Amino acid sequence: MSYFIPNWRAGMQAVSAAIDGAFGERLTLIACLARPNFPTEPDASIKPVTLQGVFSYRAKLALDTGRGKGGQHGSGGLVQSQDPIATFSHAALPWLPQRGDRIRREVDGTMFEVTATKSDGVARVTLDLAELGRAEL
Repeated sequence: MSYFIPNWRAGMQAVSAAIDGAFGERLTLIACLARPNFPTEPDASIKPVTLQGVFSYRAKLALDTGRGKGGQHGSGGLVQSQDPIATFSHAALPWLPQRGDRIRREVDGTMFEVTATKSDGVARVTLDLAELGRAEL
């Protein structure tokens, strides 16, 4: 019996689509123009697209430096925080999101800005996000 998969990459795309179907939600990708020393603004020449993607918060540990508000000293230990991320299937993206592009969650209208784009090299793209707030719907 052979364990060789002739079209492994297509199989991984099918797994990625199943992840979007099971855990995904509607996210709108908005292309933005970035200029030095100015905030990004939506690119009017590219229409925003609504895609199925997975939004979540990734936990991270940080070292408490001991500085609090008003000069209070912290514990000096580890502090847990969370960073928002969104993941998409490579096949679903009409363009590769760049730093400064925006993501809007359709479930509550919260807007995020892409701070980094990371590809797993096989089937999915992970976008590190910074929260901008709620959009007026």
